[in-house]
Amino acid sequence: MEIFEACSYHPNIGIKVLQQRALITIVDGKFDMHDFVQEIGYHIARGEHPNSPEKRSRLWNSEEIRNMYLGDATMENDKVEAIQYLYPPNDHSSSLFCKIVSNMKKLRLLNVGLLEYHNLKGPTFLSNELRCIYWDGYPTSPFPNNFQPMKLVVLKLTNSLQKELWKGYKVI
Repeated sequence: MEIFEACSYHPNIGIKVLQQRALITIVDGKFDMHDFVQEIGYHIARGEHPNSPEKRSRLWNSEEIRNMYLGDATMENDKVEAIQYLYPPNDHSSSLFCKIVSNMKKLRLLNVGLLEYHNLKGPTFLSNELRCIYWDGYPTSPFPNNFQPMKLVVLKLTNSLQKELWKGYKVI
């Protein structure tokens, strides 16, 4: 619900409509949907670019994201608006992931799980369009100096060794 609200959607109305149309159910406060409905959503999100994840607005497939940062996805990206990434255990490429995130200029939602390498440098740039950041194991470096989180509604950094989010005085 907080993600919908942060993105200026009206979840109370929209969620009821989805329930009435039997597209989702809510069990113990968690959303659930039929696998087929989820696959249709994935197909729509892949859209015209099934083999080019860097051209999509949403990324969730860990293998595709990993291929992006192991490939040549270092160029500026103004397509991706949301990433949900469960970091593979024992993968020592988190700095590469931070590098591709640093190139995403339109990112609004960032949900990263199980990034275990706290001593690495975090992203050098974060989109000012970000509304929600969920990051399990955010690196120990502060947020980039150019990050102006005027639209940020949700910030949850779990398992982070952060001592400060910004260096110096920030006017918000």
